[in-house]
Amino acid sequence: MASVLTKNSGLSGRYKFDVLNPAPVIFLPENTNGVAASLTLSTSWQAMTLTTGPSNTLGIGRVSKFFLAQPSALDFTVTGAGTPAQVAFDYEISGLDHFGEPISDIGSKVVPGSPDATHDVVCRTYRVFSVINSISVRRTDAIGGTYSVQCGVSTATGPLAMVRPLPLKLNSSTSIAGIVLVTPGGVTYASWATCEVKAVNGYVGLTSEDTPFTVNNAKGWTPRRLAQVGCAQYSFSGLRYTSALPTPQARFILTADALVGT
Repeated sequence: MASVLTKNSGLSGRYKFDVLNPAPVIFLPENTNGVAASLTLSTSWQAMTLTTGPSNTLGIGRVSKFFLAQPSALDFTVTGAGTPAQVAFDYEISGLDHFGEPISDIGSKVVPGSPDATHDVVCRTYRVFSVINSISVRRTDAIGGTYSVQCGVSTATGPLAMVRPLPLKLNSSTSIAGIVLVTPGGVTYASWATCEVKAVNGYVGLTSEDTPFTVNNAKGWTPRRLAQVGCAQYSFSGLRYTSALPTPQARFILTADALVGT
């Protein structure tokens, strides 16, 4: 309601400015078990134990919920002797998105066609959360052995793709002109210079915004579908980073088409 009143009042110019020039997104640091502790995978559905207490670089756990310090998509990391890259599982994450709306992210980690023992142990997810109510997992592979999974944020390994929160829900991902690195915050990116604009999957001028992503995408997420729930994915080399407490920030650049339907 507040945005509607603002848009239809004399402050409509300010409303448009805020939409087209959103605040930077702050990235969370590496903490692979910061949201949920390690759990031994089973072929039955199991609830992961959410982290409790305030001493956490990702947020704070209270009253059986986990409150993220910054809205973020989560990462699952598989551990164990043998071939953790070949482990597959289903997951369900329930909570609130960055608009305060109840959501569930249901998906799967699948066995990669060409496994990379270093990077394919990480499963990135497709929805952005601000509050986590529950996380459940179920193992689905048949390779044998004992493996565990933990949930948090992985910045050092995993696919070179990131899902980030948009400031609003868009009708089309082609309203996104790109994403610019505002400050590296102590991070050294291999191929992303400060103030450099990078393309976003489904960006303006692209005709394939309805093509599903290819990695761990059992639910058929596309750039358009992500944009319609207020998220965007970008992928390019040099995204991985490690640092004690990094604070990199980036900002999405939107076109005037982003104002349609807001």
